Amino acid sequence: MMPVFSIFILISFVFASLLCIPSDAFYSSGRVRFGEVPLSFTGSSVVLRSTATTADSVCSTPTNVPDPDISASVLRSIEVTDMDGSRINLGDAIGRNAIVVFLRHLACPYCWSYAKEWSDLQSEMKNSNISGPFFISIGDQEKLQKFLELNPFMEREKVFVDDFTDFKAYKAVGFGRFDQTDKEVAKQVKLSAPTIGGIKSWWKYFTNLNVLSPIPQGLTFGQIPEGVLRLGGTFVVSGDDIIYRWSDRLPGDHPDVKQVLKIAQEKSMT
Repeated sequence: MMPVFSIFILISFVFASLLCIPSDAFYSSGRVRFGEVPLSFTGSSVVLRSTATTADSVCSTPTNVPDPDISASVLRSIEVTDMDGSRINLGDAIGRNAIVVFLRHLACPYCWSYAKEWSDLQSEMKNSNISGPFFISIGDQEKLQKFLELNPFMEREKVFVDDFTDFKAYKAVGFGRFDQTDKEVAKQVKLSAPTIGGIKSWWKYFTNLNVLSPIPQGLTFGQIPEGVLRLGGTFVVSGDDIIYRWSDRLPGDHPDVKQVLKIAQEKSMT
């Protein structure tokens, strides 16, 4: 039986991953590189297309954007850990046309729900010459193996983790923390409860929080692990270009998966 103190800590982590604690300015929508302009900008998403001039830009990058390098080469070069514990470059796994999803952490219920949405589209993606979805989350080999055991619908060779002591992959692509999201930006987000199934699914989730949570050694009472504060996002990659990027503004702030897939499908046919 798990000690009452441990249960209290784990419940606190769940609430920390679900509640919003906005403070001063942070908003990551990505940088529009030279030779590209946005086709559309909605919420935290940017859709890009190649062009010879920026004169026909239909919108501008928000003024409160840090300026992360969102080039495909950076995304492809990040190192992640697979289910066998091997370190690989993401680019060696994803192919030319791919959808890459950064989940927040393996104990985030919103991420379980979002991963299921994408996994339900796997057959449609294969018929469209699009690889993926590839998932990156925060954890280690042990946590990843448990997550895959609990979510057998996911393709094991397409799920990876970033180390929860340095978050190098998340930092490389410009994803921040939800306690740094600007409060005005947070107000724009409309959230609903995560959907991971019935009572049995929720029981499975809660009884494995201790294994899945990104809790570093030496954490003291009252501290919230940085891993549960990290935000994720979604990319559509085509060759040397990122044609779509979504940056979560809060936990559960995800794009419509079918709309993202449509963007990827249209690009794969050109």
